[in-house]
Amino acid sequence: MYLFTYSCILLVRLFYALIHVYSTGKSVGIITTARITHATPSALYAHVPERDWEADSDIPDTQSKCSDIARQLLENPNMDKVQV
Repeated sequence: MYLFTYSCILLVRLFYALIHVYSTGKSVGIITTARITHATPSALYAHVPERDWEADSDIPDTQSKCSDIARQLLENPNMDKVQV
């Protein structure tokens, strides 16, 4: 499991389905006709408390320390294992 903290969420343990599959030696990838930051495909690599937080501009000022979905896509250290 991977441990992440968000200022807007208590400390939680998150497990990414893609990383679980990768750890078994399989190739992993994301195929989607929706935006890669849309709630459905992003569930494979990102976790946010609100499904509409695709970009910084979507996060309320009161939650500005949270990471949006796009940032998690770019900064997730495991994304180099995923074929997009």
